[in-house]
Amino acid sequence: LARMSHGAYATLSAARFACSLGLESNEMQDPNEFGRLLFDRMHESFQSNDKLKNLLPDLFRGTMRYTTTCQGCGYVSTREEQFMDVTLSISDRGSVDGYLEEYLCVERLKGDNQYFCTRCNVKQE
Repeated sequence: LARMSHGAYATLSAARFACSLGLESNEMQDPNEFGRLLFDRMHESFQSNDKLKNLLPDLFRGTMRYTTTCQGCGYVSTREEQFMDVTLSISDRGSVDGYLEEYLCVERLKGDNQYFCTRCNVKQE
């Protein structure tokens, strides 16, 4: 970025950087895919250094707890899943807090997405 801002050229080729990540320079990546790939490659390269081995997981890993409540009998099912990133739907207006609130809001499972309750032995909303 410094070369682009203060150097003789307004653009910079990303071909060497893409090659170092194992990408073809003409291969398209969406931002989420690229971010995950970059973190994976960084994490792999840190494994030979004991001080850096867990740097990215220590900084970015979290645990999401999913709770599903049967509307028929009230049975609560919970599962946890680790994550390194969260994909938020972003619009022209709003805030990160608002996007996170939307991401974490309660969702009713309807139609083909209904929850199969092991206590009721039937699909429920």
